[in-house]
Amino acid sequence: MIIKERFLKIAVIASASIIFAISFLTAISRTTHAAAATKDLDPGSTWVINETTNLSSLTIPDGANIAAPKGYRVTMTVNGVETGQVLETWTGVDYKFAPGTYKGDIILTVTEANDVSRESGGGGTGAGKTAVYPFRQALYLDKGGINDGKSVLAAVQGEKPAGFDIKNINIKSKGTFYKNPTSLGGTGFNGIYAAGGSYNLKNIKINFFGDGRSDFVGFGTAVIASGKGTRLVLDNATINTQGIVRSGVIATGGSNLIVKNSKIQVKNGVLPPDYVNTMDTSQMRSSLWISGIEGTTRATSLLGVGTLATYINSNISFEGWGGLSTDGARESKLIAINCKINNTGKSGYGQYNNSNAVTRILGCEFNVASVGSATDSGSVYLGNSTREAVEALDRELGLGLTSEELRSIPEKHTIINSGFQGVLWHGTGCALTISGGTIINSKHTVFIDKSAYTDIQVDGSQGARLNPENGIIMQVMDDDEPTYDWQTGIWVEYYEDPTGPVIKDDSHDIYTAKGTDALAKFSNIELKGDFYNSARGGQKKIPMGEGTTDVSKNLGLTFDKASITGAISASNALHYYNGKYYPKIGKNDIIVFNRVINTPSPAVNNGVIVNLTNGSKWTVTGTSYLTKLVLDGSSSVTAKKGASVFMTIDSNKTEIKPGQTYTGAIVVSVK
Repeated sequence: MIIKERFLKIAVIASASIIFAISFLTAISRTTHAAAATKDLDPGSTWVINETTNLSSLTIPDGANIAAPKGYRVTMTVNGVETGQVLETWTGVDYKFAPGTYKGDIILTVTEANDVSRESGGGGTGAGKTAVYPFRQALYLDKGGINDGKSVLAAVQGEKPAGFDIKNINIKSKGTFYKNPTSLGGTGFNGIYAAGGSYNLKNIKINFFGDGRSDFVGFGTAVIASGKGTRLVLDNATINTQGIVRSGVIATGGSNLIVKNSKIQVKNGVLPPDYVNTMDTSQMRSSLWISGIEGTTRATSLLGVGTLATYINSNISFEGWGGLSTDGARESKLIAINCKINNTGKSGYGQYNNSNAVTRILGCEFNVASVGSATDSGSVYLGNSTREAVEALDRELGLGLTSEELRSIPEKHTIINSGFQGVLWHGTGCALTISGGTIINSKHTVFIDKSAYTDIQVDGSQGARLNPENGIIMQVMDDDEPTYDWQTGIWVEYYEDPTGPVIKDDSHDIYTAKGTDALAKFSNIELKGDFYNSARGGQKKIPMGEGTTDVSKNLGLTFDKASITGAISASNALHYYNGKYYPKIGKNDIIVFNRVINTPSPAVNNGVIVNLTNGSKWTVTGTSYLTKLVLDGSSSVTAKKGASVFMTIDSNKTEIKPGQTYTGAIVVSVK
């Protein structure tokens, strides 16, 4: 009897399940039928949708738009690809749907708003104003997991994403570039936005074609990690973007981003013909022409306070602007281990250091058109990817590398191949340490200092080498960036080479190398090339700020167990390119920035202090004007075979002897 009752209960449950299944299938049939619906908007109308909607055809005439209720955003995908939205105005942050007819599997997804506020900096009309950027993203990740309410899951193809380990997904966005004044191109869509939690993403593919909006907040970036407590690991990710400020990866807000075994490739977009180059961060969509570099998209960027970004065994390529960037970051760290950074266009820097960021480059290869490393502040280290160094970073930064991963990272040395210059300093200044087997090959000068302080430490005991094709190892020069107007947010039309005699700065001591000067120490290395200091000094208007500053700058060189063959001198310098003198440099002459020809001359405000220690030898090849020369008992100053070296101090012939210190108007020459 009991068995019979159980059988009857099971039969009832089974019948109910069948009835429910039939109802569910009917619902699916109805949904599928709804998905085949078409929609033609009326001109000038706005269709407000309250829930995700499926269509097979959608026509949006001029002046019509689609919107979501307040506090929500709407995103369109066609056959799984985000598309359809453009900026309402070039200077604004709000989007509208572009006119046209869309056909296919159309899904209009309604999501909760993810609005990110940022106060604009850099001067101009936006300075001090707060802009609210209406983010939309395929995946919104937070400490609770995937936030379905803020995610456009219709844009995620491949395996269904779930939990904190996400793999095998594809995200695509196809927008439009700038076309005309009434249709300002850009999709402003993000692929992955991580705002909390610890995530491991593997085998991720993102392809974005169309403009972003701001890489100072990551609006339009393929992947962004944001916020303290966010840890995002990308393993075997493939990211391709093309457009204006359409960055590949950005870390900000104290997050910890780890990218390994991945490929990031970004290409330029097309700027409107009336775009005005500016440092106003709410409008900045390209590199600055005053830097001598062109491009509209940085491959990666590090922003915010205490942010960490590490790239391991990855390929990073960019058409213009930059590869590894820090901007507006404080107490942040950028690490690259065994990566290749390739500049595929005709202009760009490999790495940029800003806002006192700490950057460590281990075992990486840079192939760039303009500058290997450009620096404003902080510190940069170039060296080998030794097991000890990688393990130390793993512990320090919480990289979570397995013992197998650590064993699989081979030791390599860093190589910078630059079509122009190796390392450039401007602004405040930056410390640079070069060790291991680091090699810098540059078509032009290796180190170019535009009146910033430097603390350069080069140790060649393990094979580090500096190879300038133009024969100049280090050039200290006037900052040739035109003056910036913080009210308008634009630069004066050109930089003009100063003329006339240099005015003596009585407050500046040209016989003492101080921490604010251009300092460099070379140890255990053989150098061939010249050193020049052409900084005129005195008071000068701050190019990217208000007021004036004293730009008198000494060049202080220390050689320790080193040999140097070349000239070391104070000089006068003028801008030349391809044999032509450029007394003025404007936005149409950006290739001329940092290109000067020296005439060795007595120092005025540009002292040159040379210190030879521990058996160092300076082989003089050309007339050199110094203000101080120090030799310990084991060091020497000589000339090449068949020539003799002579020295005068204040026009008095003086013998060069080991163990002596000489101060004054020193001229070292050879016959």
